[in-house]
Order: sequence, then C-alpha cells, then structure tokens
Amino acid sequence: MKEFHSRIGLLLSLQRALIGNVDLNLRQVSIEADVTRKLVKIRFEHERAIGTDARERLSLIATEIIADLPAAWSLEEQYSEAHDLLPLTYVGYRRFELKA
Repeated sequence: MKEFHSRIGLLLSLQRALIGNVDLNLRQVSIEADVTRKLVKIRFEHERAIGTDARERLSLIATEIIADLPAAWSLEEQYSEAHDLLPLTYVGYRRFELKA
C-alpha cells in the first residue's frame, strides 16, 4: 500500500483485519500513524478484562495490520478496559451502546 499512513490506508487495513475477529466485549478499535517515527498505533478498548481467547483474536487483528505495513514501520498495540472511550485519531470500529 503506497500511502499506508493515510487515513484511508489505515482504516482499510484495520477494517479488513477486523472481519471475523470482533467479539461481544470489544467496544472500540482506533488507529493512528506517526509518520516521523514510522509507527502505527492501534488501541483496543474492551468492556471487561481481556481473556486469553480475546487476546488471541486481537493479536490476529494486529498481525493482519503488521502484514500491511511497509518494512520500515512498526506497530504498537494498546489495550484498555476503561469506562470512558479514549480513541486514537481514527476510529475503525465502535460498538453501539445505549446511553444511560
């Protein structure tokens, strides 16, 4: 992907990686790129503690994104169980939640 760090490139890679890998406790997934550091960050926000199965599924998502990265780039994964959602620059998935 020529312009991987662009909004479209990041979101396409994330959306493709999410196919078949979203579980019921996943609330939000966001992504951003730091062009200067050649670093892509991905943040997974879960409703509760991330179990072994969920961690493996999230690892698959990260692996798919790594495969899209140019050789000089690296990926940083972030995991959160916080009540408030704190997205990175681009949100690729957000679960629908009723407001209380």
